[in-house]
Amino acid sequence: MYRILMILCVFLVGCTSHLWKPETQKVMAVNGFYVNQETNGLVVTSSSDAYLFPSQERLGQALMLSRDVEFIPEFNNFALSRSNVVTGTVVLTLDEENPSDELVNQLSALGFEKNSETNRLVSVHKIRGERYTIQGELPLEKLENDYKIRISQPRGVVDTARKVVATPFAITFDAALTAVVFPVVVLGSVTTLIAGP
Repeated sequence: MYRILMILCVFLVGCTSHLWKPETQKVMAVNGFYVNQETNGLVVTSSSDAYLFPSQERLGQALMLSRDVEFIPEFNNFALSRSNVVTGTVVLTLDEENPSDELVNQLSALGFEKNSETNRLVSVHKIRGERYTIQGELPLEKLENDYKIRISQPRGVVDTARKVVATPFAITFDAALTAVVFPVVVLGSVTTLIAGP
């Protein structure tokens, strides 16, 4: 009887400590991104959510370069708050041992520095943005492979995320006071939302 009581106590302590953990872990699969050249805003998408990171000029330009230059990305300490604010650190490492002087100069202008241990160019970006739910299909270029990012979030209720609405001409983010409109790039030409009279 004493043994059963001890096992029951250990089980209850384990369950209770699990319930009181401050946060849980979730894996998010990033499948695309968009950089607004005018505002330097960065939009990162998963299958059901979009994340808007304002004022990410250097990171955005580095991500645009990633279509021609190979980087090794790392995503560290990502967390989602109850109010849908997401924070984390993105580390980009150039996957080239002997880059050209031109590429070194270009990446240095974007904040890349040589790591003394690996002898590679590395850039670290702390980012903060907001989570939105996607309505419609976002007309953004998708990545070849999804990137899995572990993100911690609080247990219990998280506020309802605002919405991002996709139209053929613009991506509109729902906001309390204003709407942020991103023109959509289609086949190299920029189309903008034109409002009628």
